[in-house]
Formats: sequence, structure tokens, C-alpha cells
Amino acid sequence: MHLRLTRDVFSPAATLGVLTIDGQPFGYVCEDCDRGLDASMPLAQIQTIKQPGKTAIPTGTYRLGIRFSPSHKKDVLFLQDVPGYEYILIHTGNTAADTEGCQLPGTLRDTHAMSVGHSTQAVAWLEANVMPKVKAGEAVTYEIVRAAK
Repeated sequence: MHLRLTRDVFSPAATLGVLTIDGQPFGYVCEDCDRGLDASMPLAQIQTIKQPGKTAIPTGTYRLGIRFSPSHKKDVLFLQDVPGYEYILIHTGNTAADTEGCQLPGTLRDTHAMSVGHSTQAVAWLEANVMPKVKAGEAVTYEIVRAAK
């Protein structure tokens, strides 16, 4: 299974993108501000550019895993081995104020408010349909790219 986030709406505070699963439209994702980070950059460069709690994770391809989240009190999907970041979860939320680098999926988006909607439903679907594949040991990847200008 392959999830692909294409970042396409940018503001100084937030980034929105379109999420597909195996090439099929799924919904949208809200993140912190995209500051041009890429997973191929040296770690020192990422750490120099990154503003903790205010910077979207680097573009690149990551494997999904499952971990217990004390703040959410349940198992959640997370992106593994993100350079310069730890505990990048996929969880509910609507705006960049609800995240510190995490992925906030939704099935609606508002490009003026830089937010996503119906996040609870989107996360529930991902947990019901993606988590079993991860638990079964299937390779599930999450790719982040920027839309071509």
C-alpha cells in the first residue's frame, strides 16, 4: 500500500496537500509550514532550517508503523525514520495549531482557513484500513512531494 501526499497550498503558518492511496483520491492533509526540507538533505542542514513545532517534515518516502500514543491513549499510525524528527503521528486535527509536525488528514479542506475537516472520520478510516496491513507486516509507505508549479 502506498499513500502519497502532494503538498499544494502553502502559507507562512500551514501547508495543505492532497492525499491519495494507491493512486486513488482519499482526502487532504494539514501540516505545519513547509520550509523546503527534503529527506535527502544532510541532518545538520535540516536541523538548521527546522523551527521546532512549526515546520512540516521533509519531503521523502517513509515507512508507516504503529505506536502507542499516550496523548491519544491508543495505537496510532506514525512515519518512521523522519530525519530530524521523532514521533510523527497521523492523528485528528484541523489546523496547524493542532500539530507539531504530525499529519492531520481530513476529507474536506478550506484553503482560506488553511484547515481540513472531517478529520475524525478520515483517521478512523485510515486506522481501520491501513493499520491491519501494517500489523500484518505489509510494506506500507507514505510519500510526501510538492506539487509541480
